[in-house]
Amino acid sequence: MKSIFHIRFIFTAFIFFIAPEILFAQPGNDNCSSAITLTSGNSCTSGTYNIRNATNSAPTGTCGGATSTTTYDVWFTFQANATTTSITLSTLGSRLTAASTYIQVLSGASCTGFTSLACQSATSRLSVSGLTVGTFYYIRVYVLLSPTANPANKWNFDICVQHNPVNDDCAGAVTLTPGAACTNTAGTLDLATANAS
Repeated sequence: MKSIFHIRFIFTAFIFFIAPEILFAQPGNDNCSSAITLTSGNSCTSGTYNIRNATNSAPTGTCGGATSTTTYDVWFTFQANATTTSITLSTLGSRLTAASTYIQVLSGASCTGFTSLACQSATSRLSVSGLTVGTFYYIRVYVLLSPTANPANKWNFDICVQHNPVNDDCAGAVTLTPGAACTNTAGTLDLATANAS
């Protein structure tokens, strides 16, 4: 009889004290202070993240009709390698839609004094210009409704940070070496900008 009581006690303790921590744990980057660092590249190299059980945080999102109580977000940071950078969200889980998942880029020192630089839905790549090379900026991905439904993978998304090609301007021209045989050099026009000359 004691063993049955003991098993019930352990099961009850699990349900009330341990299970909520597992079932309702927030993402590791739920707050700005624990933002995940992303690396800006010449191509879109995505990592997979999750927004399930994210909590509402300040400042209020500046797009999508967000309010001070409906900005359920996860945070990222990146160092600008160019004055123009693009952020792409893709491979959205089935509980996320491009039209109701938002990307916001903010400037500010140590998660304070934020200025919103750009904000839009994830329906297209978000491009933000006027950045200072070498400066760190914050990216916030958010939704307006509390993301709590199971299973967790339905809240997954991929995100990448991308800047202009290194040879976007004449000053960054890639040197090609002539040879007896043809040796290919990889290149991309993705995010290339127009030049006056």
